[in-house]
Amino acid sequence: MPWLSNCRHLPVTFLREWIYDLRHAVRRLRRAPAFSIVCVVTIALGIGANSSIFSLINAYLLRPLPYPEAQNLVNVWERVHESGRGAVAFPNYVDMRSQSSSFSSIAAWSDIEADLSGSEHAERLLGENVTSDYFTVLGVTPLKGRAFTEEEAQGQPVLVISYELWNSRFGGAADVVGRSVNVNGTLFTVVGVAPQGFEGLSGTAQVWAPMATHDLIYPQVARYDFLHSRDIHWVRVVGRLRTGVTVASASTELRGIGDRLAAAFPKENQSRSLSVALTQDDIVRHFRSGALALMGAVGFVLLVACANLANLFLTRLMKQQRDFATRAALGATRLQLARQALSETIVVALAGGAAGLALCSLTYNMLPALLPLAMPKFARVGFDWRVLTFSAAALIGTVLLVSMLPIWYVLRHGTHNDHSAWSGRSKRQSHLQSAIVVAEIGLAVLLTVGAALMVKSLMLLKNVDTGFRAENLLTLRFDIPNGKYEGTNRLSLGEQIAERARSLPGVESAAATAVDPFIFPGLNRGYTPQDRQEVKNPNNFYYDEITPGYFHTMGIPLLSGRDFTSRDDRNAPGTVIVSRSFANRTWQSLDVLGKHIKFGGKDNENNWLTVVGVVDDAQIDDLRSDRHDLAIVYASLRRSEAIIGLSLVVRTRTDPAAMIRPLQQMISQYDADMPVYSVAALGDRLAGERSSSRAFTTLMTIFGGLAVGLALMGVYGSLAFQVSQRTREIGIRMAMGAQRNRIIRTVMMQAGLMAAAGIIAGILAAWCLARFLVALLYRVSPVDLTVYSCVATLLAIAGLAAGFLPAQRAASVEPVQALRME
Repeated sequence: MPWLSNCRHLPVTFLREWIYDLRHAVRRLRRAPAFSIVCVVTIALGIGANSSIFSLINAYLLRPLPYPEAQNLVNVWERVHESGRGAVAFPNYVDMRSQSSSFSSIAAWSDIEADLSGSEHAERLLGENVTSDYFTVLGVTPLKGRAFTEEEAQGQPVLVISYELWNSRFGGAADVVGRSVNVNGTLFTVVGVAPQGFEGLSGTAQVWAPMATHDLIYPQVARYDFLHSRDIHWVRVVGRLRTGVTVASASTELRGIGDRLAAAFPKENQSRSLSVALTQDDIVRHFRSGALALMGAVGFVLLVACANLANLFLTRLMKQQRDFATRAALGATRLQLARQALSETIVVALAGGAAGLALCSLTYNMLPALLPLAMPKFARVGFDWRVLTFSAAALIGTVLLVSMLPIWYVLRHGTHNDHSAWSGRSKRQSHLQSAIVVAEIGLAVLLTVGAALMVKSLMLLKNVDTGFRAENLLTLRFDIPNGKYEGTNRLSLGEQIAERARSLPGVESAAATAVDPFIFPGLNRGYTPQDRQEVKNPNNFYYDEITPGYFHTMGIPLLSGRDFTSRDDRNAPGTVIVSRSFANRTWQSLDVLGKHIKFGGKDNENNWLTVVGVVDDAQIDDLRSDRHDLAIVYASLRRSEAIIGLSLVVRTRTDPAAMIRPLQQMISQYDADMPVYSVAALGDRLAGERSSSRAFTTLMTIFGGLAVGLALMGVYGSLAFQVSQRTREIGIRMAMGAQRNRIIRTVMMQAGLMAAAGIIAGILAAWCLARFLVALLYRVSPVDLTVYSCVATLLAIAGLAAGFLPAQRAASVEPVQALRME
């Protein structure tokens, strides 16, 4: 069959012709270096930025957790009043484990802070208290030794240590299993070493101890009986779903268990329910909204770039009208002409895509540092098949978007060279190009509005009133060894350390507190006012213990009453100082001196405490929250129920950083077994609180600036081309008496119309989409009229400015010369 033989040669013939077209496209692009460089750089920036941001999303949102069948891991939370995620009371976990059939295994865990002593200086470690099924749920097998047995999980002092601790503390000794380690004053036996890189669900764990050893690690709070108290909610729960069980069905079962627990124990579980969420979703929930917003922004930048490139290629093809007509006259088909147009796009896209991937490879390692978020440590940003697939898809999409209009133009008009038809086509193409520019401006407005909203949010966050003076304020935290200080010696330790700090040169004042500002803001405690029957909801009510001089050192104003003194100890009547918000929310007044409160319910055995002072509100929890929403009760450290660790706050006369080492040495000389950690100038810690907002704002501003720059290039290019096509018309009009100002006004009007249409479209799009930025904004409405007005005004001015040069060029046309050229 002859036709079959011909078909066999079609692929070879097609490939040969395609290679020829690509080689020819390279030669043509080399003759237009400025055009080629602009196109390649534009695509490189678009593909590189998209690939870099996608590598972040891939690392933290798409890759599964580093555990077997991680899609079956879920977290179980207690919800209070149908809102928020709360920890679980350990007895509730025990009942949940026995009553649930949705899990093949389920475990509880909680963060711990442990001091390892025995060497020259104590070493502070982070770890986890876990139940016996913890390693089974996660599918983790120790590298050396084993996990806990059921018998050991009942409270024997045993440890599993991390691979990193095994190397740093024990030098990778082969006989580490069986060694004893002093943890918070109790000897623990090492029974296993975790695999390299495993840091638990907290992402920071260096040791793991059985949950039942909680009282050995924290003997100061043993009397509260954490393991059997149903009104202390302190553990987190992770489970592995059975095969075939969905998150929805597990949620339904857990809601039923929660309802039964609330009915059986109404005092402890009132208004509480149980909820289930995928573990991976829980880990990345704080990162998701910002990452998706960045991905959307950088995607819009690529769309603007594609529109700009489409306009450039369309303009280039329109200038090559006669060349295409000549080739058609020599026998070239429309398909061959379209293939020629596509070849140029492909060559530019391949070069730009390669440059974009190179740019991505140079920058993706810097992204985690540029975005200092609370990202899970298990994830690693880098290239894998997902990033490469996304980059290839983005490149293919770019080729299609950029070449669509030029190919359509060639297929429809590429073989014509009739001048009379050309004028009508030219006008239609001008309208098409203007529509593309309008779309570019609209996308640029959308991104600029998002960036402007975030800039305003960051400015408000930077100037937020915390209620204390952060300048020259330093904080250092230290743990107090168990069994070494008891009774009065332990209760007065904070004052003694603060007094020693005040004696150092360069220290203005110092005090001790139980909290660590913006790290640990204090305990949530329910309380009862003496003149009320109900127990107040502990949400946003914090409890802190301090030494005299704390308010002076922090710069928190005392509104009425007095500060604590060294006489406010256990031998004196109980006293508290409350914040303005606490007084207003409890008694709706600041005249509260002499009022009484009790922690817990009205019928418990706690003593009534007298309010002796009122201080102004201070924000030590979340910089994004209003300090007036944070109600705090302060008690004297000399009456503390349990002291585990303290923070020393110091106001210096000089740079706080210069006082860090002297203060560390002072504490070490006082007791080498008290490790010092969480050292920071409060100004730096506040800057760290703002860092994620600053990073997102910076990237959004960069992407918005790129989009605006590309859109203005589009305005300029479109008008410049239209002016060049209307040279004869402009020359005739000027020969007939048209003034230069009128010509300028006409071209500027075109620029203004394009800018106005794009701005209106962009504002409407921003109005609809800006709500997705709510999680990233601070006290700024996503439909802030001031921001929208400023962006619209600036883009209108920029659009008119972009049209000024083409207008000037049009007005400079010499009528005689224009007619002679025609």
